[in-house]
Amino acid sequence: MHTVCNEVLGPVMQNPDNQVGWTDLVTKDLMERFNNFVAQSYVLIGLSKGRTLLPLPNKKIIHS
Repeated sequence: MHTVCNEVLGPVMQNPDNQVGWTDLVTKDLMERFNNFVAQSYVLIGLSKGRTLLPLPNKKIIHS
């Protein structure tokens, strides 16, 4: 689930074409909550394996 969220859903949600009609506040809040979910799922994977896994910072996509 972590891989699907991180590699499929994240890029789809970050695509500006998919954010048409969203306000800046909605976009920021949704992406923040999604990134927190992905980070917590990564930590949970580590706990289930008896290892310490720390989440990496978000990949910021810069559009010009």
